[in-house]
Amino acid sequence: MSLTEAPIEVRLKIKEINSGHESKRKLSSVGIHIDDIILKHNDNKWGPVILENLTIRSNKLAIGREIANKIIVENEQ
Repeated sequence: MSLTEAPIEVRLKIKEINSGHESKRKLSSVGIHIDDIILKHNDNKWGPVILENLTIRSNKLAIGREIANKIIVENEQ
């Protein structure tokens, strides 16, 4: 499932990032990587997706919906 489809306040593992090289580089620069454990904090139909990277204990981060649609996640096992 994509990050926009994922439930809120559930630990999620990033499995894949289906975007171009530049988008992957920008996500990496703000601390979002494959196999990271994240927590999604909002489920609005409009506006950015707010998330927190639990792997590196980052602050909350807002990313655009278009990029969030390209991040494939699964529930952490």
